Amino acid sequence: MVRRSVDAYRVLSSESRVAILRLLEERGTPLPVETVAEEVGLHVNTVREHLDRLVVAGFADRAPEIRRTRGRPRMLYRSTAADASTELDQRVRDQLMKALLSGYPHPDDARVRAEQAGEAWAAHYPCDTAGRDEGTRASQLTALHDHFRALGFEPAPGTDGLTLRLLHCPFADLRDENGDVVCRVHLGLTRGMLARHEGPLTVDRILRVGSGCEVRLRERSTVVPAAVAAGLPAGAR
Repeated sequence: MVRRSVDAYRVLSSESRVAILRLLEERGTPLPVETVAEEVGLHVNTVREHLDRLVVAGFADRAPEIRRTRGRPRMLYRSTAADASTELDQRVRDQLMKALLSGYPHPDDARVRAEQAGEAWAAHYPCDTAGRDEGTRASQLTALHDHFRALGFEPAPGTDGLTLRLLHCPFADLRDENGDVVCRVHLGLTRGMLARHEGPLTVDRILRVGSGCEVRLRERSTVVPAAVAAGLPAGAR
């Protein structure tokens, strides 16, 4: 089971470990360290260290090779994605991991795919009220608040009716290395959730506030650039 400590997410801040984890995900079968090293173009000892970090964090597992011949069996490594826990933080962590893996090794693609992953996440999120809303600003805000609360983001509504504070972010410590990706997952998730509920609102932007973030909403008629919407600094737009 992948640990729910935020420290585990730091493992994904290394491009080499992301590449290794993506390889394990794509192959879907246990691989020896030699094969992994050849595929990612790194020295065997370096890859072994990265694999050890992935195992400790819970993103990968290792077991001795089952063989019928003499000799010391090799250690085989595999992704633990299929064994992921269904607990709340684990499901949230899986969404970010998919976004990071889908965009590697192109940062621009990672940001775009992260936003798309957030929207796809919202589209498949179980919802009993979608399509049966009153079609008002209030009904959209209520639905958005309920969804984020169910996902463990600890939402707190603002007094202006167009702001929602997310007091808990499972990826707060990862934002320094992958802030664009983290914020764009939240941006896509918010947009997707609002799209499923009839009404005038969509997301305007997301701003980082302390260990959480602040979701700013707007009427659908106003167009906002994607970089601005993600709350990114001017140099990243």
